[in-house]
Amino acid sequence: MREQIKFAWGDSSLGHFLVAVSKDGIVTFEFGEHGGAMLDALRAGCPDAELVESQDALAAVIAKLADVVEQPGIDPGLALDMRGSEYQRQVWTLLREIPAGETTSYGALAQTAPILFSVSP
Repeated sequence: MREQIKFAWGDSSLGHFLVAVSKDGIVTFEFGEHGGAMLDALRAGCPDAELVESQDALAAVIAKLADVVEQPGIDPGLALDMRGSEYQRQVWTLLREIPAGETTSYGALAQTAPILFSVSP
């Protein structure tokens, strides 16, 4: 059975966005001015999935994401379906721990998880 991913379009003060959700959580939250290009990128990133436009079904998710844009410190309580290698998922988890409004450097991030950022000869 093919995986089903629902997608919908939203608006925020930063512009138009696409959100796509699997049974496990948000797969994509992307801003852009060209809806066709964003949808093409979703298709390329999820080539084996059945993509279903679900504007009404994702209305609550769209509203929560628009709120996050306006108030980056709030937790929308939305699950993420982080697709990528184990390394990528570990790095994304570290990035999510950076408080809203703060910045960091690659070096500072590497100090928090040196095994992730070590370079092999």
